[in-house]
Amino acid sequence: MEILISILAAAGAVTFLWCLAGLLFLPVAGDGMVTVWRLRGPCPGLEIRVRGHLWLQRTGLVGARLALVDCGMTEADRAVAERLARNTDLVDLIPDGSLDTYMDLV
Repeated sequence: MEILISILAAAGAVTFLWCLAGLLFLPVAGDGMVTVWRLRGPCPGLEIRVRGHLWLQRTGLVGARLALVDCGMTEADRAVAERLARNTDLVDLIPDGSLDTYMDLV
């Protein structure tokens, strides 16, 4: 039992130090950074992945905006992406040809 407690305590200490080092070395919390996700065809798990990114933004682990680039998504996935982009300020849906312009504006 004491061995198990020692192992768990050591794992907790390593995890704490890992998180502390990550916090210290993050590039200014992602200010001015953009995560670009090119979407083509069917996009299974689109909503849950975007919501995961939003959760990372809210917790401060990721500060970058999320740009969903439509490279030929299905109509159903495009509707989901439009709704997600409309409901939050940190997600943008942009057409494929507008990525350069978008990056200049951000």
